[in-house]
Amino acid sequence: MISFILPVKNEPYLNQLLWEIENIVTQPHEVLVQTEKGLGYAVKCGLERSKGEVIVVMDSDGSHPIQVVPQMITLLDFNDIVVGSRYVKGGKTQDTFTRKLISRIYCEFAKELFGLSIKDNMSGFIVAKKYVLEKYPISVSGFKWGLELLIKSQREFIATEYPIIFEQRKLGKSKANYKEAFHTLWFMLKLRLQL
Repeated sequence: MISFILPVKNEPYLNQLLWEIENIVTQPHEVLVQTEKGLGYAVKCGLERSKGEVIVVMDSDGSHPIQVVPQMITLLDFNDIVVGSRYVKGGKTQDTFTRKLISRIYCEFAKELFGLSIKDNMSGFIVAKKYVLEKYPISVSGFKWGLELLIKSQREFIATEYPIIFEQRKLGKSKANYKEAFHTLWFMLKLRLQL
């Protein structure tokens, strides 16, 4: 069974995404809409409620393409974590130039800082075997939860990337800003000190 965990905060695209999941995903699945404050906490609460052995966490604004989830799940035959990636062959992003630049710099910085092989380590679009998330729980305050998972699990579990087209959000206003960029940097440095 597949458990979709959708962290949501005032997301106008949610109903369309729920419709897409029901019409595209043919395997048995459940959808957990998590409205808790804080991304890491929402994912943690969703994981505790989940019944599936495969966990899918994705944005609810339409930027992560649901169409590729079946292919990402297939890759779990040989991997423990699959990241939807903008930065491998076949992947791309429709973000503004500034957001593309900041994202790329931060991903490269994290890659060097933590010795990661995953290029798009802050994608936030992750398909994983449930036992990986249970063995390496993310911090409640971790809003870059995918990065934290990759860092903590990299010595034991195998992660790979699957190319996606990261679209601009379909509805509503983006929450990304310079404050978030600062918080991301601080979060990475704090993780590095903890390790």
